[in-house]
Amino acid sequence: MPEFAKLGDALDVELVVVSCLLHDLAWTKTKELVTNTRRFEVDGANLARDFIDTTLEKDGDWSKNGRRMQLAWDAIALHTMEAFAPWKEPEVALVHYGIHGDLLGPSLHLLGLPDDLPNLKGVMTNEEFKEICNAFPRMQFAEEFKEIFCGLCRDRGRHTFDSTVVHYGMEWGYDGRGTGVEEFNKVVEDAQRAKNLYGVMSSIDELADEA
Repeated sequence: MPEFAKLGDALDVELVVVSCLLHDLAWTKTKELVTNTRRFEVDGANLARDFIDTTLEKDGDWSKNGRRMQLAWDAIALHTMEAFAPWKEPEVALVHYGIHGDLLGPSLHLLGLPDDLPNLKGVMTNEEFKEICNAFPRMQFAEEFKEIFCGLCRDRGRHTFDSTVVHYGMEWGYDGRGTGVEEFNKVVEDAQRAKNLYGVMSSIDELADEA
C-alpha cells in the first residue's frame, strides 16, 4: 500500500510484524490465560504485552510503559475495529489492514471502509494470494473461524455484543452448528443498549424533576 510504503524508515515494521503475529493470543485453548470478562481483543492485547515484556530485548525500546508497547497494545486491541483503527497511527492502521488481508485475501476491498480511506481494491492480487496459500495453507479457515467466533459467543457472552463476533452467535449458535441460537438471540435482545439506556435516562429525568 503506497500510503505506508512512502513512510520508509518512519514506519515501525517490527512493531507491525510483532503485533500481527500476536494479535489472536486470546484464542488460546489454555483458558487460565484469559478472563472471559472482556472482549477477546483486550485479553489478546494484554497477553501480547506480557509476552513482549518477558521475551523481546529491552534495547529494542520495548519497555512496558513505552510508546512502542502502547502502539502494539492499541494495534491488537483495535484490530477488528474498522471504525477506529484506520485513523490511528500508521502502525495500528497497517496491522488492521494486514489482519483483514489474511481473512479476505484479494477481496480485502469488501471490508466496507469509508470513501475517505485508502481504496483497497487490487492491494492483493489473486496470484499473490495463491502464493501465500502455497506457503501457508488455508485449511478451510472460514469454517474454523466460524467455530472460534461462535465459541467466543458461548464463553464471553455480552462481551461480544458490540462487535462482529455477536453476529456469528446469532446465526450459528455456540458451536457453529446451531446449538443455542434461540437462547443467544434472546440474551442479545434483552441486552439492547439503546432501550436499556433510554429506560435508565428516563428514570433519572423523573428524579431530576423532583429536584
